[in-house]
Amino acid sequence: MKNTILLVDDYPCIRELLKLVLDKMYIIIEASNGREALSILNSRNDVGMVLLDYSMPEMNGLDTLKGIKAINKNIPVCMVSSENDPTIVTEAKRLGAVEYIVKPFDVKTIAKIVRSLL
Repeated sequence: MKNTILLVDDYPCIRELLKLVLDKMYIIIEASNGREALSILNSRNDVGMVLLDYSMPEMNGLDTLKGIKAINKNIPVCMVSSENDPTIVTEAKRLGAVEYIVKPFDVKTIAKIVRSLL
């Protein structure tokens, strides 16, 4: 089982919060933007899932999601975003996101979703 999670968010505080919740049970890799995330996924084959922000510089979450699915169509991606626009949520799911969680989020919800996907 791949128990490595790629956290992709441009805010270090969000990455730190998620690491605090998840790093006891999972290996955490961080990326601060979509390009960095795609580079990591191209160089590693041990990532079991991705937690992905929508609103980031350089490359938004939907473009990053497309790139992730081009690299590995089977990797589960959970979008975690402050954007609650139904159009974005629908597009994220159409592109392959298995979950879409709106910030602010309950850390227990994130932990439960991660457990169900890994």
